[in-house]
Amino acid sequence: MRLHVGCAMWTHAAWPGHTLPPGERLRSYASRCTAVEGNTTFYAIPSRATVETWASQTDPGFRFVVKLPKIVTHERRLTGVDVEMRTFLDAIEPLGERVEALWVQLPGSFGPGDVAVLERFLRRIPRPYRSAVEVRHRAFFSDAGEERRLARALNGAEWVPFDTTTLFASPPTSDAEREAWTKKPRVPRRAEALTDRPIVRYLGRDDTGLTVEGWRYWVEVAAAWLGEGRTPTIFIHTPDNAQALDLARRFHDEVRARVPGLEPLPEPVEVEPPTLF
Repeated sequence: MRLHVGCAMWTHAAWPGHTLPPGERLRSYASRCTAVEGNTTFYAIPSRATVETWASQTDPGFRFVVKLPKIVTHERRLTGVDVEMRTFLDAIEPLGERVEALWVQLPGSFGPGDVAVLERFLRRIPRPYRSAVEVRHRAFFSDAGEERRLARALNGAEWVPFDTTTLFASPPTSDAEREAWTKKPRVPRRAEALTDRPIVRYLGRDDTGLTVEGWRYWVEVAAAWLGEGRTPTIFIHTPDNAQALDLARRFHDEVRARVPGLEPLPEPVEVEPPTLF
């Protein structure tokens, strides 16, 4: 049994490894967590050489959930993107089995009227890639009929919940929380896995106690999924993400306390930055 845990990034000013050369920071992160959200690919398709360095810094068991470029999902809304998708898939090919899923994050305006477009797009994703779709239009959460229609259209892809309920449970108390309130989606929590590889994005608070209290639900869900033979991937976010790396490991520990057969996380490797002497 394996539970993958990680964060929205692999480097942060508050984390160990931040002072390492850029080409070593992922290696440091991967000694602490077993997955990462590939958010940078949303803004620009990386070069194949860059992706090769990502592969060289991680072992084959590490997992990337790689976000599709915004030109594909937000600008062209999954239509007329054959060239961009070929370029993207060629770039990430060096990751091989490390790609847990192609993350199709859709804008809030992508609603029930666009489901047929999504279904056609997903059918063209080449094997062996798995797809994971994140929707933000409220109709998919408030209308049971639209929820079922979307689930059918996913046809083997996973539905990624972004759980922001803890963030919005009480007013913000920090600048990072206030910014998150203006940017993060307010949608109901959803926890139905469609595949054997569910993916969850959980956003807590800058107060560690509130974050931990808010994830109790997901600890039980993850333990249940493992008991069903699934392999979940859970990403832990906070508004400022300063504690997210340690919190991801703590989340794994809490699940492992309920599932004793769960494979442990790697022991962190302390890597010091190079010095002149």
